[in-house]
Amino acid sequence: MLTAPVADSLLVEAIEAACAAATRRTRATTPLNRPEPARPVLVRESQLMRQVCDRIDLAAQTDAPVLITGESGTGKELCAQTIHALGPRASGPFVVLDCASIQAERFESELFGHFRGAFSGAVTDRPGLATLADGGTLFLDEICELPAAAQPKLLRFLQSLQVQPVGSIDSHPVDLRVIAASTIPPLEAVADGRLRDELFYRLQVVSIRMPSLRERPEDIVPLATELLRRAARLENRAFRSIAPRAATVLQAQPWPGNVRQLTSVMRAITVLHDGPELKPEMLPDDMHNLVAGNNFKDPSKALAGMTLAEIERRVIKATLERHHGSVPKAARELSVAPSTLYRKIDSWTPED
Repeated sequence: MLTAPVADSLLVEAIEAACAAATRRTRATTPLNRPEPARPVLVRESQLMRQVCDRIDLAAQTDAPVLITGESGTGKELCAQTIHALGPRASGPFVVLDCASIQAERFESELFGHFRGAFSGAVTDRPGLATLADGGTLFLDEICELPAAAQPKLLRFLQSLQVQPVGSIDSHPVDLRVIAASTIPPLEAVADGRLRDELFYRLQVVSIRMPSLRERPEDIVPLATELLRRAARLENRAFRSIAPRAATVLQAQPWPGNVRQLTSVMRAITVLHDGPELKPEMLPDDMHNLVAGNNFKDPSKALAGMTLAEIERRVIKATLERHHGSVPKAARELSVAPSTLYRKIDSWTPED
């Protein structure tokens, strides 16, 4: 509570604190409360995705920690939401902690909360994400990006499930389930010293890998159809199906952005066109150019006769070119640590 007269700086801090709390409350919702068209879809036409969904069903019936891995855009958060929604905590909150964006010095305040006056800028009492997740699920997104200084604090919390707000001498227990996710392969992060091995073992009781769209081409068209229909409802369009020629073009794409990229393409189509059928001319031009260049041939034939090292080098170079030489961005797309990519590049000879 602020008492008049109020200094401008305190008023601004109070408003910012209220806005931040409102944002956390918005994210601390169950999957069923989230806008349906904005969510990706778990389509299980392929054998690979059926196996993933079976593992999700089994994981949902327990309270064991789950570690979800996979390329960017494959639906790791949706996987976590589904585990939460299918389990006994479905009526509780689903709270997200973005480990990639949090600062080490603010970690305890974000996770455990703080009392007014605990530090400069703490103008109100604020509950932490662990308290907001009480009775539900705490989702640790991009766990391998968590600052090293914050990892021992998280590990102690996972061992005790006790919350001590910053500025308090007392602690209280919370009852929650923990699910973590990472785009970077966790074992790579452990080997590189980016992730503590104790934290890795604590989180990886059940492991689930979300496959890329390239690994499950059977899912591309049914997934695109469902995403198209959802986007059509959002934009008040009449789309219901995808023409066979358009479906062929969609299946020929590499989809480096996976489900997130496919979602964006379907949304763009519903903004610019109307149905009831998605026709080939409605697809982006670069998709047609790629298909024309491939001529619908099996791309693996072009790799015949190459060594694995040559294939790896070509893939890395092509990915770096797409990202204008950015190693961190290329590493994220390839699901490896940047240090691994630097090490491979350094090993190349001048002739490479």
